[in-house]
Amino acid sequence: MSIITHEQIIHMAERRDATCVSIYLPVEYSLQDWQHDRLLLKGLLKDVERQLSDRDVRPREIAALIEPAERLMGDGRFWSHLSDGLAIFLAPGEFQTISAPIKFPKLVVTGYRYYLKPLMPLLTGDGQFYILAISQNRVRLLQCSRSNVEELELQDIPRSIEEALQFDEPGKQIQYHTSTASPGSGSRQAVFHGHGDLSDALKTNLLRYFYKVNESLQKILADQSAPMILAAVDYLHPIYQKANGYRGLLARGIESNPDEANPQALHQRAWKIVQPIFEQERREKLKALQSAVVAEPAKCAIQIEDILVAAEHGRVDTLFLVKDAQQWGWFDSASGQVEFNAESDIDSRDLLDLAAVRTLRDGGKVYLLEANEMPALGLAAALLRY
Repeated sequence: MSIITHEQIIHMAERRDATCVSIYLPVEYSLQDWQHDRLLLKGLLKDVERQLSDRDVRPREIAALIEPAERLMGDGRFWSHLSDGLAIFLAPGEFQTISAPIKFPKLVVTGYRYYLKPLMPLLTGDGQFYILAISQNRVRLLQCSRSNVEELELQDIPRSIEEALQFDEPGKQIQYHTSTASPGSGSRQAVFHGHGDLSDALKTNLLRYFYKVNESLQKILADQSAPMILAAVDYLHPIYQKANGYRGLLARGIESNPDEANPQALHQRAWKIVQPIFEQERREKLKALQSAVVAEPAKCAIQIEDILVAAEHGRVDTLFLVKDAQQWGWFDSASGQVEFNAESDIDSRDLLDLAAVRTLRDGGKVYLLEANEMPALGLAAALLRY
């Protein structure tokens, strides 16, 4: 499963073409049958064809556009590696899929730009987190949400201390054995053997190993800031914290041998750590917005027209949107004028989506809420920086 970054979302938001197609679908895959998801995609591609045909796009152009998505139909390996939701983006000369731990609604949007609002929870810390499960013999990175955990494919990252240090002073390498089970006596202590001061040598080599892991993770996670929980035996935690450069790594982690735990067990323990963090952040922002609506209206915006103007000038700190709602229309960034449209057409766009990407562009947070969770009447509300 790929990781979507802030930079990628901004790049996609800036893409403009005569025909941009965004498809979202929930994934119900089971090991016994992935035909349900394939047929769901087939139906959504029919919707794409109808929408583009209504806009006088030529059949040959439509066929060329959706052909990469149609090829997915027979790719059983592709479907077997998906998470809770699948997003597909099509434009002339461009094809991208994103698998995410989010149950997307069934949705097709065609227009001059990609439709990105459903992806916002992947970037706001709104329920997405990572588990770095590391030992001397194995490295795993798990991408998680409240209800899902998925192991990411790692490339160009050392998989063990032996691999990380194989080219570093081979004559001075030390052998390590982590804590293992001893029949009839539970767990026995780790054994380290080699030359010189074993304790100092072990710490030094572990730190070098972790620096290499961190360097690779920084490339994979780019500008992410979602919480990360370290899962490792207890004595590895302070050493990895010293090597770490990822800003989302939490001080509290899982202290046990992760090699003995499956992803679901690690997810269950990690969720207990991150759940209060997610709830506190959202709760504090909601409380601040509710207070501003009552006592300091200059610090908030609750009309989409005002939100768009504020977002255009980088003033939105936190944006709350009704999760599955759309408000179609046009926004003139120069004049600040907004016009509304009852339904989607080739020239209009979802103004909620526009507000989301503008907020994200300038470092704001975007939360998607159920309608009954909104802090004010309407489809959107924003807490302003100034």
